[in-house]
Amino acid sequence: MRTFIQILSPLVTLLLIASSVRAQTATAPQPAPPQTSTPANDKVEDLTQTTLTSPPPTTPAANPSPAAPAAPTPATPSLAPTGAGAPTAASATMSPLPPGPTTQSSEKPDCSTDRIREGFHMRVVSGPAFVSLAGDGPRGHVSLSGLDSVATITLGGSVARGVVLAGTLQAASLTAKFKGGPFVGESVTSNGQTLAASSKAMADVSELGLLVDWYPNPSAGWHAGLSGGLGITSIVNQADDSTMFGTGLAGSLFGGYDWAIGRSWSMGLGLVASGSTPATIKDKDGNNAGYRLHSFSLGLGASILYF
Repeated sequence: MRTFIQILSPLVTLLLIASSVRAQTATAPQPAPPQTSTPANDKVEDLTQTTLTSPPPTTPAANPSPAAPAAPTPATPSLAPTGAGAPTAASATMSPLPPGPTTQSSEKPDCSTDRIREGFHMRVVSGPAFVSLAGDGPRGHVSLSGLDSVATITLGGSVARGVVLAGTLQAASLTAKFKGGPFVGESVTSNGQTLAASSKAMADVSELGLLVDWYPNPSAGWHAGLSGGLGITSIVNQADDSTMFGTGLAGSLFGGYDWAIGRSWSMGLGLVASGSTPATIKDKDGNNAGYRLHSFSLGLGASILYF
């Protein structure tokens, strides 16, 4: 199990880095398309802003004098060039404006906002944890406790909207002094020299079982769940590398938040509390070693999720 944690820890780190680079690339601003303009028509004038006026009416004189010359009629100013292509005044006021140039956005839609929590589910978790084993032994009360690491992998799928059922393998590791253990206050002889025996031991607490994870809002990141199954406890004494192990029942409660980095990928952060029932510890030959231990761990894990 310690090898399992050592493999998962760098794997999660690499996946988180790769996911962050992918998210930054996906969200980089796209260059705006070049503006296009409609070429001006040299043969047509824009008459939409021209005010049309009529010449003032002329009133004939009551007693026209034959000797007086007629007053010249003022010419109406030309509104547009004449010719086959020239617009009339009616067409200038009635024709709608030509539509302006249209542009299409080249930005890709953000697919992470419309994702749904269903289908295949895979999560890999690694992080620090407080691990404790305690119980009874041939010399009385025994315990191991301290800060170390926890790792988890889950594989499964959705069984309802926002609900996941998956298999899980979780392991918490610890190296600490085995208080009340078999080598406390003992000595060993090696190459003709007698030395004080190491009282430290490496302990692994594992859980192999089923997990239920629930997303109250399937399109959001909050989730919580529980797991249960077989608990396996193993202890390796550093004094002589002797191994002891035991089995019992184990379970976990967990919760956290997942930040979307794509339609199906997320990065998460959560808490997990695990424990196991007292297990009878046996030696490598299957004989009762005289210890009965239960375990507890509380971890903070970073995860990469495909769901």
